[in-house]
Amino acid sequence: MFKFIFSTDSEKLSLLRALFKGLDPRLSTQVSRKGRYTSVTLVICAPNAALIIEKYREAERIEGLIAL
Repeated sequence: MFKFIFSTDSEKLSLLRALFKGLDPRLSTQVSRKGRYTSVTLVICAPNAALIIEKYREAERIEGLIAL
């Protein structure tokens, strides 16, 4: 399971979806009460730990994204 928070921006959500494309993630989002931030939870079935580390490192490149 991956969890991310970022300033509400559809481009960042699109980048996250593209990052996990092909892994068939279950994706859920929640916008903060005031609409400033969006939290995203992605659940995938990873064959090994290396894939999880790789995805977190790729996600680091998205500016303003906070991984939990």
